[in-house]
Amino acid sequence: MKLFEARELVEMKDECTRECRSCRRRMKLLHTFVDLNSVVFFHMFECTCGERTWDN
Repeated sequence: MKLFEARELVEMKDECTRECRSCRRRMKLLHTFVDLNSVVFFHMFECTCGERTWDN
């Protein structure tokens, strides 16, 4: 039985141009998740004002 699968972690440079809806500052890429079944990437962003959002 295979309990764990090998995963490769990759560090990516934050070149986000996403703008915060609240304060209009540049948001920081916080996390990237991958759905391995559909190979869809989800990105979570955070602003210094505390606003968080995500996209895919």
